[in-house]
This record gives sequence, C-alpha cells and structure tokens, in this order.
Amino acid sequence: MFRFTSQQWKERGTGELKMLQHLKTGKIRILMRRDQTLKVCANHLISSEMELKPNVSSDRSWVYTALGDACEDSEPAEQLAIRFGSSENANAFKAKFIEAQSINKNPTASADVSSLDVSSLKVSDTAAPAADGVDKSESKTESGEDIKEEVKEEVKDEVKEEVKDEVKEEVKDEVKEEVKDEVKEEKESNDTNDTKEEENKENKESN
Repeated sequence: MFRFTSQQWKERGTGELKMLQHLKTGKIRILMRRDQTLKVCANHLISSEMELKPNVSSDRSWVYTALGDACEDSEPAEQLAIRFGSSENANAFKAKFIEAQSINKNPTASADVSSLDVSSLKVSDTAAPAADGVDKSESKTESGEDIKEEVKEEVKDEVKEEVKDEVKEEVKDEVKEEVKDEVKEEKESNDTNDTKEEENKENKESN
C-alpha cells in the first residue's frame, strides 16, 4: 500500500487486506494492517465516487482516491496505490471492490458479504507505482470529511467494545484482590476469636 504525498509515492505498509461490514449501518469498508506491527495503514469506506485506475507500469496494481481514510495524518481525500502479488489477485480485488460499492449504495446490516472475503489477497511489498500513473488533480471532494467522520464513528464503536472487554478483565482482577483481602481479614478475625475462647477456657479451668 502506497500513499501519494509531497509529489511522491510513500510506502504505507504491506499486509493482508480485508473488507468489513459494520453491524449497524451495513456499510463496507477496507481495513488493512501492517505485517508484524498490525498497525492500521488503510481504513476507509468504499464509496461509489471511488474509481480504480490501473497503474501504467503494472497489471497487478490499482490507483484510487480514498475519501475520509481514518489513518493517522490522512487527508480528506487520499490518493492510494495498492499492489498485489499477481494480476489474478488484482482483478479479484477489483471485482470485490465493485460489488462492495453496489452494496454500499443501499446498505443493510443483514446483507450477505461472505463473497467479499479478500483476506487471502496479500498486498505486495514491491516497488512504488510509476509517477506517470498519478492523477495530478488537486481537487478535494467535499464529502471526504463527512465520510472520515462516519468511519471514525464506526471505529469508535468497535474500540468501545474492545475497551469494555479490557475494563471487565481489569475489574475482575481488582475484585479478586478485594475478595482475597476480605477472606484474609475474616480468617484473621476468626483465628483471634478462637484464641480468645481458648484463653477463657484455660482461665476457667485454672480457677
């Protein structure tokens, strides 16, 4: 995955690309994480405005403009290039991409997106696209910010669920420690009472 910035292509990362459907809105987005670090390097909706353009120097690479990519330092409209290990995978991605665009026009949370599994389409770490394959247009789509905000909200929902699970585990650990302390105090209190009873009993016997 490459990003065109400062008049040159800069690598964003290599890894597996997925198309994910939001449970509430039914909309489909692209999510890609870097190998090893798992840091997100692409996270945007697949909108009808996007157009996959072939890279002039390769039959396994596509160039397109992503609106509202939620990655760090992204612009409202980002020009990205994605390169696969083979032309077959590149063409398979295009087919899934167009299918996702169709679903996103009339999204439903119950839509069947099982056919959109592209997790096996590994994004290649080969050289950056040719500069002459770049769309030099400086125009920004006005809806880019809106789409970015929408993606952020979807990601926020997912993160909330993850945080809830983490907090539950933390609370469980805290409760365990509290219960341990309570049990320990109760045991010490019982031991003290037992000791006092024995002392009283001994005093009575001695009297």
